[in-house]
Amino acid sequence: MLEAHIHEQQPAIHDAAMVVETVTSNVTSLAGRVTNDVTCRKSAMMRCTLSLSPVLYGGIHYHVDICILGY
Repeated sequence: MLEAHIHEQQPAIHDAAMVVETVTSNVTSLAGRVTNDVTCRKSAMMRCTLSLSPVLYGGIHYHVDICILGY
């Protein structure tokens, strides 16, 4: 089970829900593509912070906290 929370770093967008859906459905491939920007801490839950490339989302920088339950 994945949870993603978008923290916008630039002006409000209209497709935040789509971005969350994309992140939760593609977290593995996203993490693979932005490996240098991923910080993970293993515990009962693995928490990852992704800084998504502006190339992926129309020039807007996103900061995404992802909690992977039962990892």
